[in-house]
Amino acid sequence: ENVLRGSLIPKPDNVFVSGELAIGWYKDESCLDRWDFDTDKGTEDITLYAKWAQMSEGKFTIGEGRKVCFTRSNLWADGSNALHFETSPWDYKVSYDRNHVTHFTWSSSLSDAAGEGSSGDYLFCSKNHMVSVDGSDRLFYALSIEEWAYLLEKRAMYYVPFRYTTNITCGNQKGLVIYADDYRGDRLVKDTDYEGNLPGNCIFLPGAGYRSGSEVRQVGNSAGFYWSSSVSYTPTETGIEIEPFSMNFGGYYDVDFSDNGDPHNGFSIRLVANVK
Repeated sequence: ENVLRGSLIPKPDNVFVSGELAIGWYKDESCLDRWDFDTDKGTEDITLYAKWAQMSEGKFTIGEGRKVCFTRSNLWADGSNALHFETSPWDYKVSYDRNHVTHFTWSSSLSDAAGEGSSGDYLFCSKNHMVSVDGSDRLFYALSIEEWAYLLEKRAMYYVPFRYTTNITCGNQKGLVIYADDYRGDRLVKDTDYEGNLPGNCIFLPGAGYRSGSEVRQVGNSAGFYWSSSVSYTPTETGIEIEPFSMNFGGYYDVDFSDNGDPHNGFSIRLVANVK
């Protein structure tokens, strides 16, 4: 791109190629010296290098004219509150680990997506909050409950009549498979362990159960509870009751969109990024 010498370089839109998303732009091939589009200026011909993150290969419509790619795996936070993606789509902790938190409580008031609450739990910041993960630009966010419902119940599929399948086993874990808009294959079989070999344009959400305090419950029975960015506020005699929405699934049962989630429970988080 041509710019005037000494001018700021316009930041590119999200670049999504063959299941990888550019999560930052750097001055060196090793991706150590980040280019700051707000302050760095072009004074000569330069080449910027992209740092890539593995994402879903397919695109998913979440509303009229709005498409996203999903992160390949769930979110987790370390002991310093830094956010990361799990190595594999089916990874999560089956017990509470302060240095590897995979089940987040819900909050709408934090400046960052993870932090310590008074109980020492991690908190997830919601609505319109763009999240930095593994040192990326702030590209990632959680779907609203309306977007989850559109994705799983309303979006048009190009080649098949189904949008998801529950109770699929992947990597020896049961969970939910969501098919990309342009999926062409058969519906996945529930009694087969795919061992991570899902079609590239599907995503897998493990049934990771939920956390109450330091106890992780419903692990191993394919029940999944995933926070959305939506919340309801109900006036009561003693104040305002906060009930965040979540997308839930379990066993052979269908998906459910609930607003009766206790914000102090620990649920899983799967993020998305916008793509064209």
